[in-house]
Amino acid sequence: MPLTLISHLINPQTLRPTSPSAERREFFESTTSLPFDVSLVIHTSETLPTPLPCPLCVRLNHEVKWVSRKGSGFAQPHFKYVCEVCKRPFTKETIGIRRFATEVTRRRSGEKIYFS
Repeated sequence: MPLTLISHLINPQTLRPTSPSAERREFFESTTSLPFDVSLVIHTSETLPTPLPCPLCVRLNHEVKWVSRKGSGFAQPHFKYVCEVCKRPFTKETIGIRRFATEVTRRRSGEKIYFS
């Protein structure tokens, strides 16, 4: 994919973002497995589009909600979820600590670390 300057992504008259090309949309969707256009309305019954691994036992959780009535959904500031497997609670901070520890371990073993 060719390098694009950020200034080329903004309409100079309106200063609004220009619509992405079909190639850009396809690239995003193929690399993230997510739809390019996000839903503007999220219901409490909706779960994450991909399973979320527990940072404590590393098993997948399939019922993580985007939003909850208690304000503890993944898209909310007070995210907290009890793992479906190990039954221990975790937060975004716990996820971040697991990711950091994994990257340090990989780096120490000589593996090159990429931002993901």
